[in-house]
Amino acid sequence: MRTLRLNRQFDAVVIPDSIDYMVSPDDLRKAIQTAVEHLKTDGVLLVVGKTEETFKNNNFAYTGEKDGVHVTLLENNYASPFRPNTYEATFVFLIRQQGELTVHTDHQVLGLFSQATWEKVFDDSKLTMQKTILNSTYDDYLLGDGEYPVTVFVGQKA
Repeated sequence: MRTLRLNRQFDAVVIPDSIDYMVSPDDLRKAIQTAVEHLKTDGVLLVVGKTEETFKNNNFAYTGEKDGVHVTLLENNYASPFRPNTYEATFVFLIRQQGELTVHTDHQVLGLFSQATWEKVFDDSKLTMQKTILNSTYDDYLLGDGEYPVTVFVGQKA
């Protein structure tokens, strides 16, 4: 995402919440610059991210079954005050197949930046910026009184 070069340009580039894997402002800048290099003039970049100002610690539960395999996923998101510009996402997978339960875990450290950082990165990349905060998108999966607002950043290349 930071160094890919396709030698093509597009009318639009979309980066879903995979942008969270950028864990430093420099990583974020490189990813956005890579996207801009792939945009035609007047092209649009759409990024789904999070900001420090709106991030809330939260827990999710997802469940589903197909072809006799039942999966429950528990997800915990936590912004540690001891690790600036990041949050932790921890996943516990409960998988039942033919009556046997297996448990798997995954832990990731992801980027979390201020609104000012997002604005600077877009501005430095010569993108106009509009943003919209989406609330309630994941409400069906949230446990307790959690919140999970995401921000949609839209930039246009001059």
